[in-house]
Amino acid sequence: MAGKDLYEFIRGTIQPLFSHLRVVPGPPSDGFFMGNLKAILDADPVVLHEKWAREYGPVVKYKMFFNVSLVMCL
Repeated sequence: MAGKDLYEFIRGTIQPLFSHLRVVPGPPSDGFFMGNLKAILDADPVVLHEKWAREYGPVVKYKMFFNVSLVMCL
């Protein structure tokens, strides 16, 4: 289990530096382990995603566990 955790940690810290997704706009991450998941769970997800679309445009990047990027396209 420790090997998988180490892999996820390295992937989450190094991969974003070389990803093409780094230029896609989106909300700042709330933290490395949870990303934007806390904001999604605390709010109505539909309302929050609509707010992000208004703020950042039709293509939005947000973070999940271990800083993994997800892309939302409207």
